[in-house]
Amino acid sequence: MIILGAWAVKNLRKRRQVTTVTVTTVTVAVRPTQSKSTDSQLIRILMIDIGIYILFSAMMPPVLIYLQILQARSYDFGKLQFGIFLLNVAAFCTYIPFCVGFYTNFLVSKTFRYEVKNIIKR
Repeated sequence: MIILGAWAVKNLRKRRQVTTVTVTTVTVAVRPTQSKSTDSQLIRILMIDIGIYILFSAMMPPVLIYLQILQARSYDFGKLQFGIFLLNVAAFCTYIPFCVGFYTNFLVSKTFRYEVKNIIKR
């Protein structure tokens, strides 16, 4: 996800570069016609999605390591219950990034809000 997001940002920046076109003896500068606000919205949405994915996916590995350490040592019932609770919270957190895409798009993109408003009006 991070690699594809960085690749998209790189392509957007490369697309914004001015291209010189030579027509017989005249040099013309061609500029991109797309607005930069939609590009910046796309970059912002990508960065927020990547950040949310990293934040909520980073909880599972430490919990699994904790449970493996707990298995190797002698433990009481309270520590086992705490480990199971952490595992359930971490499993729940791994599903959150896939559910908040609509909300991040709705908060960041003006075009997305406009389209949602038009769909609701119908």
